Amino acid sequence: MQTKRRTPAEKKADDLRAQEVIDAQAAAIQQAHARVTEMEIAMEARQLSQDAAKVQPIKPRRARASVGKPTNIPIHPCAEGEIVTEFNSRH
Repeated sequence: MQTKRRTPAEKKADDLRAQEVIDAQAAAIQQAHARVTEMEIAMEARQLSQDAAKVQPIKPRRARASVGKPTNIPIHPCAEGEIVTEFNSRH
């Protein structure tokens, strides 16, 4: 197979197009680096402002007193001397 030979004008045009692609890629890389630098600066400023803000301690809340019946009184009160067999028969 023979390769097609190019004229000097065609070679120059191809070289210019290749250089334009390389320049465009370099410009895109520089823009990306600039954006990353801007984001890093913004993050540093945000971190400094957060560090400067005083942290408020959280006070623990007291447990609310239960309202209603006390929990240690049986539901069905027994007479004195009476043995609760209902609990014993279940278990």
